[in-house]
Amino acid sequence: MFKNIKAVFIFTDRPVESALWCSQLFGPSIKIKEDNFCLIQIGDIELCFHLADSKSPQSTGGSVSYWNVTNFQNTLNKAISLGAKIYRGPLKIEEEDNRWIAQIKDPNGNIIGIDGPK
Repeated sequence: MFKNIKAVFIFTDRPVESALWCSQLFGPSIKIKEDNFCLIQIGDIELCFHLADSKSPQSTGGSVSYWNVTNFQNTLNKAISLGAKIYRGPLKIEEEDNRWIAQIKDPNGNIIGIDGPK
């Protein structure tokens, strides 16, 4: 019935700024850019930035998407160089060799998870 994740939505007070920041981190440019909605295509996944509202306010709580990365430390360093702060972690996953996770908080207050080998 379920196949895979199609889209990840981040509800933010600053959709355009958030999308611009993430396009620097992830690489792809913004595919759709409007005042209240932006979209970046990362492989088969749409990373969407929607203007926060009363039903979906900007928050650090709730669900966090973790992105597989080829090199955890390089990705973390790049995020920090772009102004992100470490929000949780880094944590080594003890059950697996060389697997690390962390949550980063971008300059616009959004939380993104990263997961990969150090």
